[in-house]
Amino acid sequence: MRLLERDAPPFHHVFLDWIMDLNRTDDDDVYMEFFENYGTHFLTEVKFGASFTYEYKMATSTYKKETSEGVDVAVAASYSGLFSVGGGFNMDSSQKEAASSFQKKVTTRTITIGAAPPANGDAMTWASTVKESPVPVSYDLRSIEDLFSERFMTADYMQAYDLDYQRIEKKIKETKQKYCARLRDQGLVNNCGVLSPGLEMKKSRLYTDFAATKASTKGQCVEECLKRTSCVAITFCQGSECEDYNKEVCYMYKEGMETGGADDERWTTVIILSELEDLLKLSYTGINSHNKRSIEADEKVTTLDSCKSHCLRDVYCVAFTFSENQEQKEKCSLYSEKGMALTRKDGATTFFVSPTKHT
Repeated sequence: MRLLERDAPPFHHVFLDWIMDLNRTDDDDVYMEFFENYGTHFLTEVKFGASFTYEYKMATSTYKKETSEGVDVAVAASYSGLFSVGGGFNMDSSQKEAASSFQKKVTTRTITIGAAPPANGDAMTWASTVKESPVPVSYDLRSIEDLFSERFMTADYMQAYDLDYQRIEKKIKETKQKYCARLRDQGLVNNCGVLSPGLEMKKSRLYTDFAATKASTKGQCVEECLKRTSCVAITFCQGSECEDYNKEVCYMYKEGMETGGADDERWTTVIILSELEDLLKLSYTGINSHNKRSIEADEKVTTLDSCKSHCLRDVYCVAFTFSENQEQKEKCSLYSEKGMALTRKDGATTFFVSPTKHT
């Protein structure tokens, strides 16, 4: 089940009443009550089904004996699971023997989500009952202020309401942290830290994308990027000021492509460092930041490789810039995560670094 944003269903009349209440006030208590009724996020996609899991327990002494004899216990467990769910007809005799031997050396527990396990523990019997009682097995969420965006608030049926939805969106963002603090004080949540999807740089944009899609918010743009295995960065511009650049279009970028960056007040760029395998290269690009450490030429950092090595040895380094300009004293600059912005710079190349590459 998925929310079709381009043809979203109308809001429920009770929710519309709440929208009008929010439109009339900036009272924190009213917004808190709104969160109590509707939460801080809404569902955009839900997948229904069920799961059937075998949990195996093996004595430590048995495990050590098996591994010392060259048995791959993990492989034997997979054979056992496959055999138990009726996949034995695809297994050869040695695989069936490994599965049988494994089952004799473990205790097995069946864990199901959705349909209850059958009395005989048979997975095939269980599978035949799943369609009668499916449950949510995965879902996607969006922050509730995303509903107060142009895409949802300018539908034809909403024209009768005189809404300052941008003010409501801003107020929701402000009040959510207060609401979380209240839940934390009640012991209902552990913390209210903001989880960042990546390294965000305001007033910065990238060029030469490999894919583009519609997105109502920066967060949705990042979500679209994460759905693509090769995407490591996005550039997003939102609002009427971006009409010249295809308003509300999410541009995506991948490792290994030829791209560059520049400063632009209307754009925000997010580099998803955790998705990088090695480096994201931006040609003719520099970085403006107060968190900069320059490696001067007299430290014998005169090549790209030596500049990269300095960054990889610095646990706080998330990006470095190397200049090919022979007259420039600062050949290599390292940057930590806070307060960065891209800028166009001839002769300079900027690289963002995968966290897994630090030595």
